[in-house]
Amino acid sequence: MSAFAEKGLTVARPAGRYSQGALAAVVYHDDDDAAPLDEGDVENDAAVRFLIGQAIAKIHLVPASSLEDAGLPFLEAREVRERTLNLLDSAAGTGRVPSVLLNRWENVLDEVGLWRFTPTPVHGDLHEDRFAREGDGLRVTGWSCLSVGDPAEDFAWIMSLPAESRQQIFNAYYISTATQGHPRDITMEKRALFHAEFAVAEYLMTAVRQQNDARLETATSLLSDLARRLESTAESTADRRRLHAVPSSTRAENSSSSSSGEASGSGRTDTPAST
Repeated sequence: MSAFAEKGLTVARPAGRYSQGALAAVVYHDDDDAAPLDEGDVENDAAVRFLIGQAIAKIHLVPASSLEDAGLPFLEAREVRERTLNLLDSAAGTGRVPSVLLNRWENVLDEVGLWRFTPTPVHGDLHEDRFAREGDGLRVTGWSCLSVGDPAEDFAWIMSLPAESRQQIFNAYYISTATQGHPRDITMEKRALFHAEFAVAEYLMTAVRQQNDARLETATSLLSDLARRLESTAESTADRRRLHAVPSSTRAENSSSSSSGEASGSGRTDTPAST
């Protein structure tokens, strides 16, 4: 598409079209043969993280009208939220989603202000191997899920990175969009985290539709693991808050007592240190 070329982006060209009755599919041919990035490239190279932020900004700065004119899916912010609510209801109906996740996701979706964003061109399937080095920049591949919707979806994959690393990607994105006069979406990072978590529920419903028992069990296991991690994080946060609520003089006394016990050997245990 010319709108993407103007932003320095190369989109896979259609190689053919297949139709059967009311159903139609377009087959895309990707000319890119460059080696994709891997997790190490993203985690270890700040320059790569900056380029990723810039590349995502280029996608989001393409006029949404150009995709709508091309007949690609276009969802308003309200429609994105409603579709997600319907999917959450369906996932809850399977009985496989832990209550801690249902409550957490319902609370996020109930924050109506969180879902007021400008519909934006989104790649829809970004992760590290959708980027390949090209000159001084990055080439983006795998455009089959291109649509207009929530820009936060394109950041879901980075939410597993260390906080500093993902913030560098966000900052590069904010800088690039700001130079084009686009206001900062102050709720996007929270929605990106939601999309990262909710991807497991989407995987669950795909397994249900496919009646794939193996994927269904995998999805159930992933949901349980996510619930345990969130509960563990919540407990750690609560512990820290309780610690901060203790008067500093009391904490100092406890620290002094612990130090004395360690010095005399009374605090020693035979439990190996955790790694």
